[in-house]
Amino acid sequence: MSSKQLHQRKQILVDKKIQYRFAGFVILLAAGTALVTSLAVFFAVLTVLGDKLAAVYPQGRLAPIVNSAYLSFFIVFALSVPLICYFAIRFSFKVVGPLPKIYRYLAIIGTGVHPGKLVLRDGDHLQDLAVAINSMTDELKSRNALQPPPDPTQK
Repeated sequence: MSSKQLHQRKQILVDKKIQYRFAGFVILLAAGTALVTSLAVFFAVLTVLGDKLAAVYPQGRLAPIVNSAYLSFFIVFALSVPLICYFAIRFSFKVVGPLPKIYRYLAIIGTGVHPGKLVLRDGDHLQDLAVAINSMTDELKSRNALQPPPDPTQK
C-alpha cells in the first residue's frame, strides 16, 4: 500500500452543513448564470428569429419550436445540477476536510499540551493556516506555555 493511499480521507462529506451550503451556492450561481444567458439569447436571437420565422411559418408551428428551445434548456440544466453539485462538494472537500484535524489540534493546545507539528495532507487547502498555527505553538512552547505531550511508555 502506497503512502498516498494511507493518508487519503475515506469520507467526502466531512462537514455536511458547510459543504451542502457551498454546493447550493455554486448551483445558485450556475442557475443565475444560465438564466441570464438564456434571457440574453432569447432577447437577442429568438425575438429577431421569431419575427423572421413568423413570416415563413404559420403561428401554430412557431410556438412548438420556441417551446422546444425552452424544454431543451430545462433538460440540460436539470441534468447538469447533479454534476455541478458533485464537483462543488469534491472541491469543498479539499477545504473542509482538514477542519476536524485542526479542531482536534487546537483543542489539545487548549489543554496546555504541545502535540507536535500540525501536518495536513498534500493537496489540502488551508496549508497557510497550518503554518500559522505551527508558528503560534512554537512561540507558546518557547515561552513554556505548553508542555510536551505525555510519553505513552511511562506510567
